[in-house]
Amino acid sequence: MGDKAIIFGGFEEGCRNNQIRSFDLVTHKWENICPTDANAKTPIARAGHSMNLVGTSLYIFGGKDEDNGKLKDLWKFDLENCVWTELVTPNPE
Repeated sequence: MGDKAIIFGGFEEGCRNNQIRSFDLVTHKWENICPTDANAKTPIARAGHSMNLVGTSLYIFGGKDEDNGKLKDLWKFDLENCVWTELVTPNPE
């Protein structure tokens, strides 16, 4: 978004996380992006997932959990309102 790179999840000090951070490409400063409702449901910590930015929303799919189990969930994070939404999809099996 503009002059910022956005990341979600991955490894931090050897553990998976579910944090969203932005890096300002001009000032070279990091910023945590936190959900508006700290008690709302959020995706579990993961790594190896895919993420796409569509408009002002991040879409997160899959990855692996702390036990290396494969995840098949889909989440949307609205960057304007800082709200997570789990998107339920039909099982392809």
